[in-house]
Amino acid sequence: MDPKKDLVIVSAFGRGHWICQELLRQGFRVGLVDVSGRLGRWAPEDWEGPFPCFETSHLDPSQRARLVEDEETLALDRGLCLWLKDGPLELKSPLTSFLLRQRKIPSSVEDYLLAIPSESSQQKKARIQELMNLNFKENWLAHFAHQWSSSRYQANHLAMESGQALALFTPCFMRRASRFSFEKSLQEFKRLGGDVILGSELRDLSIQGKNIAAVEVGSDLSGGVLRANNYLWMLSSQETYFLSETIGHLLFPKGPLEPMWVWLRFRVELTEGVEKNALPDHFVMIDHLDLPWTRENFLTCVRAPASNQLDVWMRVPQKQRFQRQDLEEMAAEIILSLKHRMPSSHPKLLEMPQEFLYNYEELGPSRHGVYRSEDIEAHPETNHIQNIKFNSPETWPGLDWNNQLLSQKSLFNQYVQSLSKEEGSVDDHTLHP
Repeated sequence: MDPKKDLVIVSAFGRGHWICQELLRQGFRVGLVDVSGRLGRWAPEDWEGPFPCFETSHLDPSQRARLVEDEETLALDRGLCLWLKDGPLELKSPLTSFLLRQRKIPSSVEDYLLAIPSESSQQKKARIQELMNLNFKENWLAHFAHQWSSSRYQANHLAMESGQALALFTPCFMRRASRFSFEKSLQEFKRLGGDVILGSELRDLSIQGKNIAAVEVGSDLSGGVLRANNYLWMLSSQETYFLSETIGHLLFPKGPLEPMWVWLRFRVELTEGVEKNALPDHFVMIDHLDLPWTRENFLTCVRAPASNQLDVWMRVPQKQRFQRQDLEEMAAEIILSLKHRMPSSHPKLLEMPQEFLYNYEELGPSRHGVYRSEDIEAHPETNHIQNIKFNSPETWPGLDWNNQLLSQKSLFNQYVQSLSKEEGSVDDHTLHP
């Protein structure tokens, strides 16, 4: 391992793999500390989450390659499907425009969501202001595009005021996450010349003046001190404190930030009926548009590898996460909702969320937390350390892969710009704020 890096990235669950590989291709000396194995007992489906990937022009070719080359993918030929109380709404079918007009959704909403990849932020702001003047029965789909995968929770009728909307009318696909694909991505990183430390225990940070000089890590097979000019921290404050209170206090002096909501995954089997084969591979069930998009009113369903099984994701209050009685009630609500929508399929529960089996000390922070904007603003990361940047669920505009990679693209451009400015200095690639 090289004695000093241009950049050390501390990451988990594949968050930093794209930016790691691209920075290596640009000539940076990069080290990756992966702590996935120390952040709970999660299945690959829990790593991946409930959201599909949208093929927008926001994504660079290398980012799209990152999404598809390591995972089995499944194209959603008719796009995302919203199963409303009055029937399904497929967002890439020949009937989409007709169904939107039938539901009194004006063309301005469709135009806004179609223009997402190409418009400037000023143009988007003007469109949002125009759409906010519509009533909720007309503009709810635009609010949904902002709220569904957002890392910050807003009430349904206010969701357009924050976050990045998903490009709902573009082609999309599902990823079948696996541990093999995760390892394959790490092997590509090593092939490009990067150094990887897996299963690492974060022990301490060495601070010199206003910079981090080194991070002390340990693992079952190796350990030591990693020195770098720059550090990219891709763990939330809660994940950081879970792994090391010492480092947590240094980087997040106001303490760990708890999400307001979390996404939980239940697995259900459809035993009979025509529905189990006719269902789309990915759909969102909404019972009442005007009620909060949480709990049993708002279920995201993803077909599992076994075609007669569904992973049903529910957004629930963080405080109920480990309450077994509450989890049992949620499971009953899911089965009741599915029976109502597809009575001949006889749905039954196969698996409870991991939170039903393990406690916080065993499982750690939620993989998919949703925060209040005011809580994030009240819990900033440290501003006393100059050579560290943060990119995690607390900073992403959304929890889906599109928003994660969009936020990383901005960081990547900053690093490349810094490298160009320091072209005459091999030893100093520090990003200056």
